[in-house]
Amino acid sequence: MSEVKLTEKDLIVLKVLEDSQYALGPTEIGLKLGISYNSASSYCNASLKRLLAAGKVVKITTDRVKYKIHH
Repeated sequence: MSEVKLTEKDLIVLKVLEDSQYALGPTEIGLKLGISYNSASSYCNASLKRLLAAGKVVKITTDRVKYKIHH
């Protein structure tokens, strides 16, 4: 399996998660980055998939999907 290449946008999304003491959903992450509510979730989805594949974050699924840093 090849190493996952993280983009600058991926690192910005990762920084938001690192700075949060709580798990955040894609919409919450996008809003923290100044993206409009209607675009916030889709803005983050590709980055979150790469971060998940790289083992940088974990996905938590309850009634909503959220992500947090993988320790």
